[in-house]
Amino acid sequence: MSVRTIVTTDGSEASRKVEEFVLRLNRALSLHVMLVHVVDLRKLEYKSISDLEIEMIRKGARRAAEGMIEKERLFLEQSGVKAEVRLLEGAPGEAICDAAERERASLVVIGRRGHGDLQDWLFGSVSNHVLQYSPKPVLVIKRRGPISLGDDAARPLRVLMAVDESEATQRCLDWLTSSAGYSTGMELTLLHVVNPNRHGLEYLAGSARDAALAGLKGSGEDLLQKVSSRLQGHVFPVNTRVEEGTPGKTLCRVYSEENFELIVMTRRALTEPGETGLGQISYFVVHHCAGHVLIVP
Repeated sequence: MSVRTIVTTDGSEASRKVEEFVLRLNRALSLHVMLVHVVDLRKLEYKSISDLEIEMIRKGARRAAEGMIEKERLFLEQSGVKAEVRLLEGAPGEAICDAAERERASLVVIGRRGHGDLQDWLFGSVSNHVLQYSPKPVLVIKRRGPISLGDDAARPLRVLMAVDESEATQRCLDWLTSSAGYSTGMELTLLHVVNPNRHGLEYLAGSARDAALAGLKGSGEDLLQKVSSRLQGHVFPVNTRVEEGTPGKTLCRVYSEENFELIVMTRRALTEPGETGLGQISYFVVHHCAGHVLIVP
């Protein structure tokens, strides 16, 4: 069964990177693609322009958008992925979230330009809005993120999934198994991170700290074994590993060191001391990891 996927585009270099990763992802998940572009004329609302002139500008913008999105559709089609097209109007973030609900999409794929944490925090961005409000999983494609091409594209997609004891982990598993089905085009690694600071181990010393840390790692290994057992029957290989450190930084490190192509994690808030004053682990990974990140609500 195909995964109904909204792929946002504006004809930019960042959008082309999104489409290139969609081609890669299609090998693992088999996507039903809807290319979406949003015509945003909100800035004209505060200018001294007549309704007639606004309508002329709107028609011109739609004609330009139609040409652009057709070009992107042809790029996907020539690469083996057929796509429908949707032209929307309004605030891009809101329009994309509404389309995800209306189209009953299982995934939204969006590019991230990477303007920087401070600018994103002060002024927001389309990707931030979609990440926060989308009722569907959101895959954020980074300009610096890896994309396997040529012969490398034939190997399974290497996916790193963050695992903890929460119900959110089960939602990630549910999405992944329903979307990947019995695909042989994916290799999954389940990662549990033991954070000594969060568990208060900094107040212990010597052998007491070592024993407590070993106990937490053992519990993490048991958790991963339980999660792994839920995936029995699926043909993609599953690996497990336990690491020590702050979750956000550890996810980014493992992703880079082991040449993964995709991180899967949840959107729920988990404040980690010393990572970011803005809070969430998911926020930290999206903003600081060079790789592509799939966030499940």
